[in-house]
Amino acid sequence: MLYCEISDKLSQKMESTLYSVLFAMIDAYFDEENEYLEAIYMLNENTSQESIEKFESVEIFKNKVSELEKANASANGKINDLEKANASANGIISGLEAEIKHLKAQLNKSK
Repeated sequence: MLYCEISDKLSQKMESTLYSVLFAMIDAYFDEENEYLEAIYMLNENTSQESIEKFESVEIFKNKVSELEKANASANGKINDLEKANASANGIISGLEAEIKHLKAQLNKSK
């Protein structure tokens, strides 16, 4: 792998960038777990711990963002459901208020 030959000559920024790109490519390409693990092991062996930790912290952050986006979408769905229920309840209340007004008017006529 060319990366193994040049990894010690790369700047920290370039190493981190290449590491994340190669990691994504390995993840997308290898379906067989042993081949995947072997490729990741080879990549990790030739990458500084700093670049690996930076990548992992970014991945953790991305996962948290994704989880929050899903939770937000779910909450928005529930809010929409509650707004519909509220509108329905307000319609029922308005109908009952009109009925009460009508019954009061009938009661006052009968007096």
